Amino acid sequence: MTINKFQSINLGPLPVSKVNAYLGLNLIDGDVRFKSIAQAHAFERHPNDFELCLVHIQRIISQPDFIGRGPNQTEGFEMIGKVSDNDQHILVAVTLRLDNDGFYNVASTYRIDTYSVRRRIRKGFLSEL
Repeated sequence: MTINKFQSINLGPLPVSKVNAYLGLNLIDGDVRFKSIAQAHAFERHPNDFELCLVHIQRIISQPDFIGRGPNQTEGFEMIGKVSDNDQHILVAVTLRLDNDGFYNVASTYRIDTYSVRRRIRKGFLSEL
């Protein structure tokens, strides 16, 4: 699928108070956008997850179940949402800086399992809200 098949999606405001509280940041208010190029990237890297991610991404941005940032994540952070009772979560990677249009941007999104979520929590990279 080419980039032209996707349209940028405004996912609404980033819950900066939650992100700042859990990650110790000072982000300013701004909406999150899922650009067509990032959608193409997510689709190409995780084709079996893409539709499920699209269904849940807006809720995960507005009401994440987990927020985190690994030690090597200098440009972004993760918001994760539970999507079912059978070991499924969706990870949404979001940029730390507003772009020139005033948006935070989704870098990628894909499905992860409960084991991966628990491992991130155990290592201190992820907090449950």
